[in-house]
Amino acid sequence: MKITTTLVVLASFSECADSVGDAPSNLIIYSSPPDSQSIRQDIDGFNVEILNGTTLTLDGYSIVAPANNIAGDDAVRVQDATFIAKRGVIKGGLGVGGSGVTVTSTRDSREGGTAVFEEGVVVYGGDATRNETTQGGDAITILNEDSTVLINGGSFFAGLGCTNLSCGAQTADGVAIQNLAGRVVIKGGTFEGIIYNSLGTVEVHGCFLTFDDGKIEGTLLDGNGIDIEYVQPKGQDEPPLLITDMCPDKQETEDQSRGKILRSTLSAFVSALFLSIM
Repeated sequence: MKITTTLVVLASFSECADSVGDAPSNLIIYSSPPDSQSIRQDIDGFNVEILNGTTLTLDGYSIVAPANNIAGDDAVRVQDATFIAKRGVIKGGLGVGGSGVTVTSTRDSREGGTAVFEEGVVVYGGDATRNETTQGGDAITILNEDSTVLINGGSFFAGLGCTNLSCGAQTADGVAIQNLAGRVVIKGGTFEGIIYNSLGTVEVHGCFLTFDDGKIEGTLLDGNGIDIEYVQPKGQDEPPLLITDMCPDKQETEDQSRGKILRSTLSAFVSALFLSIM
């Protein structure tokens, strides 16, 4: 096995190329606390790790994990650090463990890992492939009790499992949110898949919220409707915390957003006109 490490000073991350046979495993590590850093370009075919108190922001680019089962895994792994996803696309690698974003912490962590998702981000779990009869990956995975995920908005899609037609065997899809022991706070967003809560807590903020027969329904604070299955291991009975608040009207929210764009465009036009007159 040949390991090559290159430190890229301008981008403030370490890039490790770890070759295993014909399947390269590429890793980008952001680790320079207490600095706040930003993704400055699309990242395709790499696993991103955020460590040691670093805060990393994604605002307008994509992160796609490698397309092979050895290096696939998580697109983003947040360990004792903070990840803020404002806008962009994140897609997990292939097979089991191919999450879009995994949040975790070390045993002696003081603050744990934190991930925040805003309206403009889309997160996919990795899909299973014809060559690997493994299940689909999760959009978000939370591994331990010191980890927190806050979802203010965004779209989250579970990775697809194999079918008999594509792989010769049927395997399970991933889930939208896999919470093994941490804390998940949902205030907005849309979800394709289920919420699986093992030993953690799940808070849902909105209005007209109900939990009945294993399903959460209602309206979230961003105006999006939620209608999602909530699953726990056999013998576990920890229902979601439903926190009622005043929800904005979805149409009103969209109108306000369009109004901001129109005002911004008009302001730019007036400024340009004024300069041409001068």
